[in-house]
Amino acid sequence: MSSPSNQPDLVSLVLQSKKALQHGEQLCSRAHAVSNASANMSIDIVALDAKVRWVTEAVGEQLKLVASVAKSIEEKRAHMGKQIQDWDKQRAKHSDALDNVLESLGSQLVPPDFHESTSADSSLFGSQHSDNGHGRVLGDRQSNSSAVSAVSHSPSSTLRGGLRNGKQAAKENERPETDKRMWKTLRDFVDDQAIEDVLESMENDRLGLDYIMSKTDEYPETLANTIETIRDSLPALPDAPPMKFTEELLAEQDTIITTMAAHLESLTSHYGQMTNALQESEAGEAFGGEDIDGKYQSGIFQASIKTDVQ
Repeated sequence: MSSPSNQPDLVSLVLQSKKALQHGEQLCSRAHAVSNASANMSIDIVALDAKVRWVTEAVGEQLKLVASVAKSIEEKRAHMGKQIQDWDKQRAKHSDALDNVLESLGSQLVPPDFHESTSADSSLFGSQHSDNGHGRVLGDRQSNSSAVSAVSHSPSSTLRGGLRNGKQAAKENERPETDKRMWKTLRDFVDDQAIEDVLESMENDRLGLDYIMSKTDEYPETLANTIETIRDSLPALPDAPPMKFTEELLAEQDTIITTMAAHLESLTSHYGQMTNALQESEAGEAFGGEDIDGKYQSGIFQASIKTDVQ
């Protein structure tokens, strides 16, 4: 048994127990606040992870769509390029054919009697334009009204006129060869302006295709680079969502809180016992050495509980 001089009195034991209880209550209160903040933070993390995953997956789907658009543009451009090559070949082919036709027409002489006439209706070539292309009629019309009224407008009269002209052309063939050098050819009766208009229209269409091809030339590469940049900027998602880790963390916190509550309950019980002992001592009840030793040992155990709570 310890001597009374080495044993603390009941008052000091009560004060020590009270201080331990107050300190345990502060620790439990602080742990409760930290646990609530941690739980709220865990919930926020789970919600944020869900949002990030949703946005990342949505952006990934949009990038797949953009990639398909880029591929479609590239395929369309390749198809159009092939069509342009075929069109250029056809244009060159028909241009050469046109040149051959015009050259062939240039070798076909036309006797003057076939196109020189006082009336356009009596000529096989109708009303002829001058060489300058402004649509002026070759030769002046007759001002005599009786001569104009004598011209027949029926197809049969035109045919008869052509036959007469043919007979005259046969006579003209008997003329000296030097006269034929002044004859016109079928090439002289071709509307060059109309040909130029068609060729200009074709050339404008071809330039329009070149403009479209040049404007879309960098589209596939630009889209591919943009897709790669966006993909690199997306956050890397973990394989497993943080939900499981959060559940384990919250369960561990619940275990710690339960343990702290049990320790706090022990401190509260000890303080109650020490208070009752002090009240009994003040009421005149005497405690033996063994009782004091038990209270002292209980105080040491209370101190170990305080350490566990911390």
